[in-house]
Amino acid sequence: MKGQKMEKRQSSASGRAQQLIQQLQVLGERLSLFKQRKREIERALEELKELQQEEPEVYRFIGSSVLIKESKGEVIESLEEELPMIKSQIKTLERQTRAGRQQLGKLLREAEEGK
Repeated sequence: MKGQKMEKRQSSASGRAQQLIQQLQVLGERLSLFKQRKREIERALEELKELQQEEPEVYRFIGSSVLIKESKGEVIESLEEELPMIKSQIKTLERQTRAGRQQLGKLLREAEEGK
């Protein structure tokens, strides 16, 4: 009877560990995408601020295949508004990743102690 309970507990812990690993992979992918977007925004802002004043309009991609002409000021404003949101998402994802790693570590330690 004791052996069956132990097997169920180990099976449950194993399933939970698998879930955490999958969640950590998804979080890692999302974190990577947000960090890439942050770099893109920062680079675009640098380039836009270096443009001469004689160029009041720039081209901007909307989606993956539409290119529109916008005022440089509007593009800068839009990017500067997006940057804090991206940074906030990065912090949130980093916290979630740390918490998931801690949970996984605890679960693995408990599994080792239960053997």
